[in-house]
This record gives sequence, structure tokens and C-alpha cells, in this order.
Amino acid sequence: MAAGTMATAAGAAVILYYVWLRKSEVKTDGVGSEEDEDLSKSSRSVKRRIVRRPAQAPATWLEAIATISETLRFTYSETLGKWPIGDLAFGINYLMRRQGNFEVASVYAGDNCVELKGEEIKKELNNLLRLLTLCRLFSKKPFPVFLDSAGYSGEDALLHKPKAGLMKPAFTIIRDENSKCFLLLIRGTQH
Repeated sequence: MAAGTMATAAGAAVILYYVWLRKSEVKTDGVGSEEDEDLSKSSRSVKRRIVRRPAQAPATWLEAIATISETLRFTYSETLGKWPIGDLAFGINYLMRRQGNFEVASVYAGDNCVELKGEEIKKELNNLLRLLTLCRLFSKKPFPVFLDSAGYSGEDALLHKPKAGLMKPAFTIIRDENSKCFLLLIRGTQH
């Protein structure tokens, strides 16, 4: 499945390059002025500038393909593209053997740890557990089931965007009467 995704992204990148190449040919096919020639000569001598895209969701499918291909190219160049694949596998194996089997208490507890006691700490931990449970329910259950299992009604949902897209996460805003707060729950861009 990953190979199919990579092949699709590579194909999309080739199509984008072809479209870009055709557009640039159309622009340069006409009769050029001296100003255009000076501009092309100066652009050859200037180092390639980094083009920064605006931080917004793509509006068209072509922009979506461009965003995906740029993301894949950057991810590959910053991870697997930096090391030979064999060295990466040996490195992971070495680090796994070096890590060993640590006890959780030996890593997170020690002589300088303070035990938390009291009713306030219990209330705060119970509140955090409730919020984590709400996030888990929102991400795993259909919205009506989430509202029912979390104890909310349809009136408590102030805003609900169920469809996630590229750089557009699914989310909802809930009015919580118990804590007198508004809760923003974000599912993410992947289902």
C-alpha cells in the first residue's frame, strides 16, 4: 500500500512538473522584450530562492497534489534520503539492543520525586481523565454516539465540522455546563 502511495505521489509530481513546464513554455513562446531578456539573464545568475507557500488549506485539487508531493519530498529528504537504508536498519537494531528492558519506575521515579497527595490533586487528575476520555470518544465514535456517551445533548454542540480534509481537521465545540467552559475537540485530518 505504501508503494502505491509513493507511486501516486511521484506520478502527481511528474504531472505538476509537466503542467508547470508547459505554462512556462507558453509564456516564453511570444515575442519577448529586452526587459524580459534582462530578467531571464539576471534570474539565471541569482541563486534559487525558496518559495514559501501560504499557510492555508489548498483550495483546488491541483494545490492539494502539490502540497502532498512537497510534503513527501521533504519527508523523504529529511529522513530516509539522508542515510543508506541498510545503515538505518543497523542503527535501529543497535539502539534497540542498547536500550534493553527498562523498568518504568526506574526511568520516571527516583529519590528526588515528590508524591502528590490531597483531594485537589485527585480532582484535577479526574478532570484530566474526563477530558482525555472525551477526546478518545470524539475520535472513535460517530457524533451522535459521542454526544450520548459523553452526556451532552445536540444543544450543547455549538459548532461541528465532521469532514476532515487536507490541512482541515474535523472538530467540534461543546458547551460544558459542569465546568462552565467551552471545549474544543479536534479529531485531525486523518480518520
